[in-house]
Amino acid sequence: MAQIYKVEKNVGLKWPQKCVVCGSSEVVPATAQGASIDDIRWYFFFFRITTKSASLSYPLCKRHRSIWRAIRVLTYVLLGGVGPIVILLLIYTPAHAATIWGITGVAISALWFLSARLPPVRILKVRDNYFMLRIKNDRYALEIEQLNADKLGAW
Repeated sequence: MAQIYKVEKNVGLKWPQKCVVCGSSEVVPATAQGASIDDIRWYFFFFRITTKSASLSYPLCKRHRSIWRAIRVLTYVLLGGVGPIVILLLIYTPAHAATIWGITGVAISALWFLSARLPPVRILKVRDNYFMLRIKNDRYALEIEQLNADKLGAW
C-alpha cells in the first residue's frame, strides 16, 4: 500500500538517511519529478499547453537507483528508437504488421508502466502552491511523517 501526502511547494522535506526501498544506510540521492497540465489554450491554427512541474530529491541505495535509471533509460530508448525500426520492419515484412505492432505496443506499455508506476517515490499532481507525493513503503512513509509533521498534509 502507498501513502499519499499533500506537500507545500518550496518546503524542504527531511528524509531518513536510508534507502526508501530496502532501508540500507548507504544512500545516494535520487530525483522524483512530476508535472500536471495547467492550461490548454486553443488559438486559430495551433494550441498551447502550459504545465506545472515539481521535483525533489530522496535517498536510494546504489542498487535501487541503478534499477530505476535502467528502466527509465530503456523506456526512453524504446520510445525513441522503436518507431524507425518498426517502420522498417513493416516495409520489409508487411504480412507480419499486426504482430510487430502488437509486440511493440506491449513492450512499450510494460516499460512505461514500470517507469511511471513503480518508483518508490512519485509526484502525482502539481498545483500552484502544492503537489501530491506518493511513497510506496509504508514504514518509511511513517518515518517521514514523524520528521515532517508540520510540513505534510494527509490526503
